[in-house]
Amino acid sequence: MALRKQTFAPSEFYHLYNRGTEKRIIFEDKKDYQHFLYLMYICNTTRSIELRKIGENFDRGETLVEIGAYCLMPNHFHFLIREKENGGISKYMRKLLTS
Repeated sequence: MALRKQTFAPSEFYHLYNRGTEKRIIFEDKKDYQHFLYLMYICNTTRSIELRKIGENFDRGETLVEIGAYCLMPNHFHFLIREKENGGISKYMRKLLTS
């Protein structure tokens, strides 16, 4: 994974996007979209998480980022995002994209 050489400014919004390899479909049905939305919520925490151990009463506590807007398309997604702590965007995206 590439490392960002410049830091994000804490008070600024950034447009982030990612797409499937070779523009392949990453969301095949409604369930895929719902699962990704669930991950967007669960991964936005300063805590370490193990997805298999998360129950119904999960309290994520403090969040890493503020999501201003998002758009999920069949083969890619877009976020308008602002970090709340230093390194928050990188931590959030790492958790989300490896979950």
